[in-house]
Amino acid sequence: MYSELLHTSATVAATLAGFIGVVFILGRRSEGKLSIHELSAVFHLLYTALGVLFFSLVMSVFLASTVEQSLVWQVGNGAFGLYHLLGSGRATAEALRGEFGVRKVIAWPLFIGSYPIIGANFTAAAGYFPEAAPLVFMLGIVWLLLVTAATFVSLLSTGGRVA
Repeated sequence: MYSELLHTSATVAATLAGFIGVVFILGRRSEGKLSIHELSAVFHLLYTALGVLFFSLVMSVFLASTVEQSLVWQVGNGAFGLYHLLGSGRATAEALRGEFGVRKVIAWPLFIGSYPIIGANFTAAAGYFPEAAPLVFMLGIVWLLLVTAATFVSLLSTGGRVA
């Protein structure tokens, strides 16, 4: 069951990353410049989409290659939690400096929602609630896809200007 969800998540992430690259980056590059807010938004769009793609594919391979799936889910949750923490930390720092390329009305709920999910990833990585570890991992995957989509909508709706 989780293998199919991971493959679907990877497909969605690859589609979003490709769409972002083609539509936005190439269109704006023809104008010759991206603002600091646009660069921030594009970084986070690609960071989240490519992170989902990478972790979905890696977890699919590891789950198919071993019988010790609980260990795979623990290690996967730990690595994914760290990846998510690095991205959320960077986004929070950029927002505090006024450089984050996402509208505040969208950004702050994303920040607030990210940290409990990161905590759940680390809790699952520590071995607590092993039966919930796959669900926690998938929650993180879905959350990052939501962040990707929200960031993309914010970028399109503001034209690179943050409100």
